[in-house]
Amino acid sequence: MLSGTVTRRYTHGLYAAAKNQDAIEAVDASLHRLVQTLQAVPRLKTILEHPVIHREDKLSLLRQVFGADLHPLVERFVAVALARKRASYLSAVGAEFHRQADAAKGRTEVLVESALPLTPEQEKHLAEQLSRVLQQQATPVITVQPELIAGYRVRVGNRVMDATVRGALRQFEVRLAARGAEEGTH
Repeated sequence: MLSGTVTRRYTHGLYAAAKNQDAIEAVDASLHRLVQTLQAVPRLKTILEHPVIHREDKLSLLRQVFGADLHPLVERFVAVALARKRASYLSAVGAEFHRQADAAKGRTEVLVESALPLTPEQEKHLAEQLSRVLQQQATPVITVQPELIAGYRVRVGNRVMDATVRGALRQFEVRLAARGAEEGTH
């Protein structure tokens, strides 16, 4: 598991450098491209994390893949991460950087798992409700999870609101088990 302390330390340094250069949005976009590419091309991620491949070879490969699309701060950050054998933290730092950039602008990304696809009108209504509750601009990232049976699950940071049939069944099962345990002790 990735260490949150290391992720926060690297993110803090990169964010401070981006802020000093007034380049938060550009760095955020560049990190996003990098993370998306690492997810889409697992072999690239494997090469970057490989302990035997030299750092300069890895950087050369990144330059071939991205050309001038990586912001210079991101390229320097990746070079530092590679030098310190921290390539496995790139995606986590990208996600945390994005979260900080959004928070600085009064925005937050909300993960929503829905049992069924939502219509554009439902998505808009959900975004408005979440924005009102959170008192900041909420951007829902919606995934369809049919195994939820019906309803939705909302994640904001480490808070979860579960309004799914599957969640209700799980809670009911726990209550029944607890009640059975209580009755068995009398």
